[in-house]
Amino acid sequence: MLKKLMGFNQKTQARSVGKKPLIGEKCHFSGRLFLWITPGCFQMGSPLYEPDREVEETPHKVCIDQGYWLAETAVTVGQFRCFVDATVYVSEAENSGVSPAGCFSLTEGKVAYVSAHNWKIPGFSQEDTHPVVCLGLRDMTAYIMWLTHEYG
Repeated sequence: MLKKLMGFNQKTQARSVGKKPLIGEKCHFSGRLFLWITPGCFQMGSPLYEPDREVEETPHKVCIDQGYWLAETAVTVGQFRCFVDATVYVSEAENSGVSPAGCFSLTEGKVAYVSAHNWKIPGFSQEDTHPVVCLGLRDMTAYIMWLTHEYG
């Protein structure tokens, strides 16, 4: 049943628990597709000749020592709603006492902090398939911890 909920493909089902994923292997968690990112190094930053380049964008080598799963798409309103329904979570923008209520929104053509806006009421029409907005680091950390607990 868990494998069905997770949407594992045959290749993923065949691999044993605890075994490292294959390079580029994909698997589904809670209707989301994740891709395994292997450890390695890459060049980060902008080339010196790039127009409007900032000083802190100097090219430099970055190394990732540990592989990780990366979602192929943004978390949707529907996916975040599943988490909230399962946990009765209250987001930062809904004023859980961690920060002031609200979030930055586009209002009358300008970006402004609107205390009445949150992921449920972002100030514009949204459907469950749209990316969720008005969330902070604490909100997404809680979502990821729940997703990990529920789907491994």
